[in-house]
Amino acid sequence: MKSKIAIITGASRGIGQAIALRFAKEGYQLGLCCHHKGQQLEETANACLVFGIKCVTMTFDIGDEQKVHEFMS
Repeated sequence: MKSKIAIITGASRGIGQAIALRFAKEGYQLGLCCHHKGQQLEETANACLVFGIKCVTMTFDIGDEQKVHEFMS
């Protein structure tokens, strides 16, 4: 069976954080990013790791195409 993977932007708080937690609970491997709130993003990732999933985080502006490519590789 293939792994389920989700990329979630704005994952440091609010709706993005709630989505990240829900997907983690469902067993998705996650790529989480946000623009400014790196510490909060790491807290979200740590909360997701409780569900035994893999989680990658990065803080950057998704309008920066080069950073998006770095995140995706």
